[in-house]
Amino acid sequence: MHRAFQLDEIVSLIATQVATTKCADVVKLARACRTLAKPALDILWSNYQHEFLPLIMCLPRDCFVLDDGGFESLYVSGCPR
Repeated sequence: MHRAFQLDEIVSLIATQVATTKCADVVKLARACRTLAKPALDILWSNYQHEFLPLIMCLPRDCFVLDDGGFESLYVSGCPR
């Protein structure tokens, strides 16, 4: 790893610059390496995640019921074992 990535300020500047493009680029940055993951994930959660629905949608499909009303009509059921 290049020595520049050992400086938190530089890593944060890189993540901030990528965040000016689009969300998919920040996701790719978070997956690129461990050094870039934390600042990129911080940006994702602070800028793009304003509700829990994307997190709940990561669960298996049979663990929840989502009505047409969206998040307000979400019912979490027991996940199969």
